[in-house]
Amino acid sequence: MTHTDNAKPFPNVTPLGVRQKTTPRTTASTPEIFANVLQKTVHEKEMPYCARTIPRGGELRHKLMAQAESSPGEASFLAKHYAYNSLTGEGVDLSDYPVIRYCATGKIVTPESSAYFQKIGGCMQKERTALYEEECLKGTPA
Repeated sequence: MTHTDNAKPFPNVTPLGVRQKTTPRTTASTPEIFANVLQKTVHEKEMPYCARTIPRGGELRHKLMAQAESSPGEASFLAKHYAYNSLTGEGVDLSDYPVIRYCATGKIVTPESSAYFQKIGGCMQKERTALYEEECLKGTPA
């Protein structure tokens, strides 16, 4: 069935009887209006919602530093969680699955490279924790 400008309402039979229903009509559009709507929609789809709402990189650092400067309790909380709970997982690219590569280098992830990464990450975590605990023993404020 095609849409025509002189389409008549069709009957809608319900338990309450016959009702008339009309389909909504769009206003006459021009190519410019369509292009504007399309461009706005594409722009919104390019950037995921989380990317528009969650601070990233330098923005996040400034926000965390402002929080830490405003409250000693918040500074202590952030320092402790950074020392003990930092996110140090392997950055991998799954776009060519089942071939898994490291995001930074493009090299294929192997059991050996993964073990090396875990070893180095563990050493870094131990050093970070030791530094935090040493500063706490000295009485350094967060």
